[in-house]
Amino acid sequence: MTPWLILLAFFVTVVVVWSPLIAFWLWRKNWRWPQPLITDLSEKLWGVASLYGVIPLVLGGYSYFLAYDWADLGLAAEPWGLGWGFILGVGTLLCSLTIQKNLGWITWQKITVKPQELGVLLGVGLLVGGVEEVLFRGFMTSVLSPYGVVQSAVLVNGIFAVMHLIWEPVSARPQLPGLFGLGIVLTWATTLTGGVYVAWGIHGAWVWGITFLELRQAVIYTQAVPPWITGLGGKPLAGLMGIMLLILTAVMLWGIYG
Repeated sequence: MTPWLILLAFFVTVVVVWSPLIAFWLWRKNWRWPQPLITDLSEKLWGVASLYGVIPLVLGGYSYFLAYDWADLGLAAEPWGLGWGFILGVGTLLCSLTIQKNLGWITWQKITVKPQELGVLLGVGLLVGGVEEVLFRGFMTSVLSPYGVVQSAVLVNGIFAVMHLIWEPVSARPQLPGLFGLGIVLTWATTLTGGVYVAWGIHGAWVWGITFLELRQAVIYTQAVPPWITGLGGKPLAGLMGIMLLILTAVMLWGIYG
């Protein structure tokens, strides 16, 4: 099979296996066309968790069929890189927010932090980060490796960016360049460290932190600068500061692992 046929078969299998869960969920919420599939963050989290519970099962089957080993999935590196990546992800995110706060671009809204909420979102962040890194920077990168390092990185991260339109077909559009850049930085992390663990930690930390801030509406934008600087629609990756966050992370990765 050609690489594209393998990927097509993989995604079709994921949809087929996932469809009963989605059908049951839509029936429970009494969904009718043309109502939106996702109406709030909690529904998005449920959808993500259900899909990302199915993907590893299908991924395992295809990896067995293709005779892929741990290295092909990016899991042959030292697993404690997950912790270092998480620390780096949290640190760079806090750095970006602190700079914006000191410049008067954002303010903090006083909120009550619930440990159980942080724990649930941490689990979601690590699940999303782990599945996406093994899928995109591991499995798909190996499948598309015949096209060469640069071409496969562009293809994989282009698909990575576009697939975010599944969850947010409108608000994800201005984030597409940032999402592509995010994928390139995570590919860079995988290349430098020989596996996906550091990238998994960074990815999981950002999903965890940004989702918590969005859920609790903890950040208030002062409108002191245009939204394209802080992030269109309150989405960090849709703004200049989000791109600067990616550049900072890439430089730190080079400094630590280069």
